Amino acid sequence: MDAFFVSVEQAHNPRLKRKPVIVAGRPEQRHGVVCSASYEARVYGIRAGMPLGVARRLCPSAIIVPTDHTRYLQYSEKIEAILQEFSPLVEMASLDEAFVDLTGTERLHKSSPLGIAHKIYKRIKGELSLPCSIGIASSRVVAKVAAQCAKPQGILQVLPGKERNFLRPLRVEKMPGVGSRTAEILNTYGLTTLGDLQDIGEGWLTKLFGVTGRELYLYACGIDHSPVLAEGEPPKSVSRSYTFPRDLYGEEEIKSAISYLCELVAVELRRLNARATILSLCVRYADFETLSRSMKLSVPVDDEIALLHSAIQLFNRMYDRRRAVRLLGVGAGGLLYHCWQLDMFNSLPDQHRRQRLHRSVDHIKRRHGFNAIVHGTTFAYICPEKVSS
Repeated sequence: MDAFFVSVEQAHNPRLKRKPVIVAGRPEQRHGVVCSASYEARVYGIRAGMPLGVARRLCPSAIIVPTDHTRYLQYSEKIEAILQEFSPLVEMASLDEAFVDLTGTERLHKSSPLGIAHKIYKRIKGELSLPCSIGIASSRVVAKVAAQCAKPQGILQVLPGKERNFLRPLRVEKMPGVGSRTAEILNTYGLTTLGDLQDIGEGWLTKLFGVTGRELYLYACGIDHSPVLAEGEPPKSVSRSYTFPRDLYGEEEIKSAISYLCELVAVELRRLNARATILSLCVRYADFETLSRSMKLSVPVDDEIALLHSAIQLFNRMYDRRRAVRLLGVGAGGLLYHCWQLDMFNSLPDQHRRQRLHRSVDHIKRRHGFNAIVHGTTFAYICPEKVSS
């Protein structure tokens, strides 16, 4: 999807169309962040992840709209429903990105993959008033790159056997998984294009990056054997991570951010009717060193307080107060579905009351937005000015 959050807001309010629009998290606060920007706003250099204060200076006339994740989820579900009419194999990679396996559907739709792509484009545009871009290829990674190259509102097909030639002139940053740090390392060795990675070979990249180097080489050659997984398979884990617009220094501020991520994970667990038996925490410092730790939980949980208690234990094991934190991630694994595990330290009535409380809280979040009701520790992260005052 093209500028998905903004496009949804424009579909909901047509007066925002053809104007510089910014969808931002916490727009009323000094530390708000750009989540999505219209192409009219991008002309001014505004990009996702940019501090909102910088975006305001670049384009004072921009219209700033707060995020509405409930609305975005509703539109994402409508997009998925349309895609499933074209293939049973639809994998929603995120709210605004999907992989569709069209193998064997040509006879059903009486059209080539390119023709089917045009039909999908017209359905999404006509029924939802949303723009999208589509990449067609024999592998997921090439299709994803083709879709990026087709933006905005384009369709690009890479024919089988042409993958290497298509990827060759593109800069390494175009490859999924190549972030700014990886690109910087590659550039220091004079490797600026995917053709350079094809030429340097698998062995050299593996020596430099380990197992990731081999994957990078295969992707640069257009080789990706991972299948499209239909949504019928329940997820084995739930995780949420966030790269902060500014590095976090204070221990309490970091723990408040962990609390926020634990609430996000817990809400998703309850939506799936799942409970976690393993908790993991990822911390990336400002110097890009990344540490991960996991622990087995004593009982399966879907409660943010229980998740936070374990996450703080993991955090205390690897926290280095001399370094700022750039990214945090909380993951819940070993999921058990439709189960109920009694806690010997709490009575059954207490656990039933907690269940009712969770249902009420989740209902409020769905109706009024995630930040409408949060724990006090999380509130210190989403509204730091109000806490300090």
